[in-house]
Amino acid sequence: MTTTPSPDSCDRSLAKRRPRLAARPLSDYPELMTIAEAATYLRVKTSTVSLLARLHLGGLGQDCLPAVRIGNEIRISRDRLAHGVKAIEPGTDR
Repeated sequence: MTTTPSPDSCDRSLAKRRPRLAARPLSDYPELMTIAEAATYLRVKTSTVSLLARLHLGGLGQDCLPAVRIGNEIRISRDRLAHGVKAIEPGTDR
């Protein structure tokens, strides 16, 4: 026998969620962003950004996240990220 949660319990669970932080403008980020900074801006997990950046660096994904390797670090260009985001916005042609 399954029980259906009452509307009151759903309201309480929604109230416990943290509000989303206001997005910082892209200009507030450094010219070469870390994976964590790019993930924060895009509002995705760092593992997603890391995977897309590594695909780009390995030559397997030309449409992936443009990245450069500096030593052991992977960095994402703020300007190229902005260009990529604008290219996939609804209502724009690629």
